[in-house]
Amino acid sequence: MYKLANLPVFGRLVVRPNRWGQDNYFKTMEVVDSEFADAGAYKQYAYDVTLTDGHAAAMRSSVSVITDFGGQKSIFSDDELRSICVPVLAIWSEHDPLFPVGHGYRLAELVPNSSLHVIENAAHVPLLDRPDEVNELILGFLGDG
Repeated sequence: MYKLANLPVFGRLVVRPNRWGQDNYFKTMEVVDSEFADAGAYKQYAYDVTLTDGHAAAMRSSVSVITDFGGQKSIFSDDELRSICVPVLAIWSEHDPLFPVGHGYRLAELVPNSSLHVIENAAHVPLLDRPDEVNELILGFLGDG
């Protein structure tokens, strides 16, 4: 679907605010369990963000950086990833439909001081699917610094 965001007419339709699209995106891309305790509040927040001035143009611009009509692009070269010299915590979701876990494995292989944690049974936003696990990882990483 995001490949279409790069086409002028379809791009405007793909990223324009609408509750049906936001709800569908939430259920199919962002989370594994769309009925978690605060799902309604999160969905309202996510929809409200789409209403801000400039959001649609920013989304189209962002999508064009990471995708083209042929699919997802690799936006960092191997040399760029190898040049990162600070500790990196990579938290990746097992079932992320937007950024497949293979990207995380590539990052972990190439970034010298990195730690990859794959969150099982999670989609694009692992903090919503597995908040305790993600928070523990972040706190542990920050505590190591």
